[in-house]
Amino acid sequence: MKDSTVSARVENIIKTEAEDILQKLGVPVSVVINSLYRQIISSRCST
Repeated sequence: MKDSTVSARVENIIKTEAEDILQKLGVPVSVVINSLYRQIISSRCST
């Protein structure tokens, strides 16, 4: 499986705060993005 790169513009304060929380939890940003994408797919399929 090939990996893809996602690029998005977000507010700096949002990015900083979220990354600080994720770092404390030991959760990589990529895991959160993958989870969000999977949730979007799941929600679309169930409607």
